[in-house]
Amino acid sequence: MALVQNPPVSGVASVRIISAETSDTGLYICEVTNPNDWSGSGQGLINLTVLTPPSVPVCQLQGNPYTGNDVTLSCHSSHGLPTPIYSWHREPNAAPLPPDSFIEDQRTGSLMLHNLSEAFAGTYTCKASNELGQAACSVTLRMTYGGTAAVIGGVLMGIFLVLLLIGVTVTFVTWNRKKHIQKTYANEQSQVKNNSALQPQSGGNLLPIQSGTEDQSDFKVSGFSPVV
Repeated sequence: MALVQNPPVSGVASVRIISAETSDTGLYICEVTNPNDWSGSGQGLINLTVLTPPSVPVCQLQGNPYTGNDVTLSCHSSHGLPTPIYSWHREPNAAPLPPDSFIEDQRTGSLMLHNLSEAFAGTYTCKASNELGQAACSVTLRMTYGGTAAVIGGVLMGIFLVLLLIGVTVTFVTWNRKKHIQKTYANEQSQVKNNSALQPQSGGNLLPIQSGTEDQSDFKVSGFSPVV
């Protein structure tokens, strides 16, 4: 910033702003004092707005581009005075979208797409413009098949795997328990048999008993034998 007349002895206090920038926007005050009357002064005010063309906007895709889903394409320039107006368009050879399948907001730069299908795939270009210029950015929409159905399928598959794991675990525990019971029963039966073999049977003879006839046959004496 510099005075047009320096010093402004002729009463002209104009200033020149060189290479104006956005930061130069603001309220400027010119104060005038009469040298013969130092007790008072007059002021002049001017509000300066530095106009700038739109900066290069940033395009983004918000949402999951699954078939049947809704997504929003956003576009925003960080700088630009007056405030830029935004407009969206597709590549020249793309088929137009049905009128009820999108909502465009030129003030915020958003483009909402409803009930996605393969026809929505392609490159979308956003143009930000004001009276000083324009700038543009692009975003490519690629369709992904699955969406809610894929999520539900994944959940069901997860539940199936969990149930399968529980079933395998229960079967394994039951088999081990059954095997342990069988082994314990076999050990008990073997112990009972061993104890039975060591104990005598009730009512049995431990030694053989010879009959009386056998004893008499061994000691028969003839009546005619001499007595010794």
